[in-house]
Amino acid sequence: MAEDRVVITVDDEVDAAYIALQHIGEGQAVRQIVVDDARLSGEVVLDLDRRGRLLGIELIGYRSLLEGDDAETAL
Repeated sequence: MAEDRVVITVDDEVDAAYIALQHIGEGQAVRQIVVDDARLSGEVVLDLDRRGRLLGIELIGYRSLLEGDDAETAL
């Protein structure tokens, strides 16, 4: 089913990426969990529905997350 596909959206202007693990309807993501880990160079936010199912993952500062601490010098 098309609704079960993983979709990755990247916005280079704001250095963010979103990984939708399933179709997300309007208002379906009712809870966000920010992954707080000093080892991360950016921010990771998990979107969950009312039943606690993971809907998607937002990567803020995704270039730094993917490339590590040297991301700024690599650009």
